[in-house]
Amino acid sequence: MNENSGFSVRGLGWLIAVGVVAFVGTIVLTLFGDELSIISSAGTNTASKSAIGHKAFVELLRRNDIDVFVSRSYKTNTGGKNRLLLLAEPPTDWRPDMAALFAAERVLIVLPKWIGFADPSARGFVATVSLQQKARVEAVLKRIAPEATISREEPTTSDCDTSDMPAVSIDKPQLMSLVGKVVCPSGNLLSFAKANGRGTIWILSDPDVMNNHGLDNGDNAAFMLAAIRRLLPDGGTVVVDETIHGLAVDANPWTALLAFPALLVTLQGAMAIAVLFWAASARFGAPAREEVVATPFASDTPPLVANGARLLVSAGHGGAILRRYARMTRQAAVRHLHPPAGLKGRLLIEWLDRVAARRGVSVSLTTLLDEVADAADTPKPEPRRILRVARRLYRWKEEMTDGSRSR
Repeated sequence: MNENSGFSVRGLGWLIAVGVVAFVGTIVLTLFGDELSIISSAGTNTASKSAIGHKAFVELLRRNDIDVFVSRSYKTNTGGKNRLLLLAEPPTDWRPDMAALFAAERVLIVLPKWIGFADPSARGFVATVSLQQKARVEAVLKRIAPEATISREEPTTSDCDTSDMPAVSIDKPQLMSLVGKVVCPSGNLLSFAKANGRGTIWILSDPDVMNNHGLDNGDNAAFMLAAIRRLLPDGGTVVVDETIHGLAVDANPWTALLAFPALLVTLQGAMAIAVLFWAASARFGAPAREEVVATPFASDTPPLVANGARLLVSAGHGGAILRRYARMTRQAAVRHLHPPAGLKGRLLIEWLDRVAARRGVSVSLTTLLDEVADAADTPKPEPRRILRVARRLYRWKEEMTDGSRSR
């Protein structure tokens, strides 16, 4: 490659390597983008596939045509008209903003129950789980309902507050007591309203009816579907707040472009821009003047090319080469300009001359062909003369295809 091509052989190799890596990266993101875009977690959130996670619950709602929005931004984790804000198993040190909760109008809070310990050999799963301390769970409950308590004892039928909800199946149930009344597994949705009566908060005491492990036990899935449909207005959206689990992301789009996996696209775009400037850098500035060429072959011409050119010139083939170059130059202009069909020979040359005049090209093709004929018909023409005419042909083609520099 010459110095004006914009790329060296080594540079072209790097470009091919970068292109291959970008292509492979695109395939990987296409196949595994969903897994890569979610933070790996074995906790109590919608990204978790573990026994205590909520991934299956979100999929259950979507399969039953219930609109679900998983919010990882503080700006979008609010409820509103036709929305149900879901806070599933907040951490035990959670400090709720009650004013914000009631501004959401409809809120469902699922109390925490389990602590999971991630399995180092299985990404996204837990190795063991243990019950949260009852006092810590009760502390979360009392921040919402100060008069309520937690019970982990099996209730008797006489203790139960019956409900028309589907019966659930829970191992070691975690129940709520409100003023001495136990809210049983089949009715463990507690509803109450605060002073202004605008917002309503429901509490689900036991997450085992909705987590991945318990959702398919008995009628747990039917219970959760019935509960969500009862609390959600027609055509509404369930907004799952994941900021409480530390999965918040910056809503700023510029920050998002620098976070994985969007960072890969950003880097690929930056490399494409860099390659564009690299390729164009050799084409800036005015073209070299004819006087710069002091000899028929520049000193930095590759030896093989220079030696081959000298052999052709010494053998008297310079004129033939110039005629062929003139023919190739004319064909290049014709391919670019698309003259009327059927124009050949002299008619085609006259059409090109008219186009050149309209475009302000400095010289006509007829003049150049006369110069070619004069130089080629001269016995053993001087190499400098051959090169000079060839350069004028090249300049004519550039002005015909790219426009005159004088305009």
